[in-house]
Amino acid sequence: MGDEDRRLGARLREARLAAGKGQREAAAAAGITQRGLSLWEYGQRPVRAVALRRLARLYGKPLAWFFDEEAA
Repeated sequence: MGDEDRRLGARLREARLAAGKGQREAAAAAGITQRGLSLWEYGQRPVRAVALRRLARLYGKPLAWFFDEEAA
């Protein structure tokens, strides 16, 4: 996976922690396994758009926040 996948993964992890959510809870909300979320957070697997939207809602972040490099 590339740098963009790693940046997105880092933003996912940052948002999850800021929202006070555990991986298990967040993964269930996204409809994936905890291992799947871990792979996303470490940029080792591409994130599905539908799951990203679910996680953004769970974390209270707009989708654009995950891609805005200035906000990072």
